[in-house]
Amino acid sequence: MTSPVRTNLSDSRRLTLEAADAALQELATVECRLEKARVRHEARVNQIKADYETATEADAALRKRLADEIDAVIRANPDAFVRPRARKTDFGEYGMRKMPPKLDITDEGRLQEWIAAHGRDDLIEVVRKLDRKAILTEVCTVGALPGAERVDGDRAYVKVAKALLDRAREEVGV
Repeated sequence: MTSPVRTNLSDSRRLTLEAADAALQELATVECRLEKARVRHEARVNQIKADYETATEADAALRKRLADEIDAVIRANPDAFVRPRARKTDFGEYGMRKMPPKLDITDEGRLQEWIAAHGRDDLIEVVRKLDRKAILTEVCTVGALPGAERVDGDRAYVKVAKALLDRAREEVGV
């Protein structure tokens, strides 16, 4: 779905309402053409991706099986990969890599309970973030705050009717 085109009132040209109506009609026509082109191209991309998946399905399965086989050999022979940590061939290399420790949290609720019960707040990250709604309320009540100001004003906007864009998509027939 397209987003509305927005302009500031102070930047707009002085037009009659009739001229603006005609400009909107032309804009709607352009938006519909763009939407049709997007839908057509998106359908082509999706078809190309589907064709690729179909054409490479057997090789992808074979790649996974071979990689799993090599992985099993490496895990069955860890001593062969101490020094050097990789076995190089004309076709590439395989071996062991030192990986940094990683954390897998399996039950966040139980972990939170344990942290609270043991007073380990050092294991909790607190993110400080500005509450924009509360700051706006404060600015409206008190006046200006350093680094924050209230912005008022009207904005002109243009939005093409959703029904026209929907019809454009249907005309493509994808």
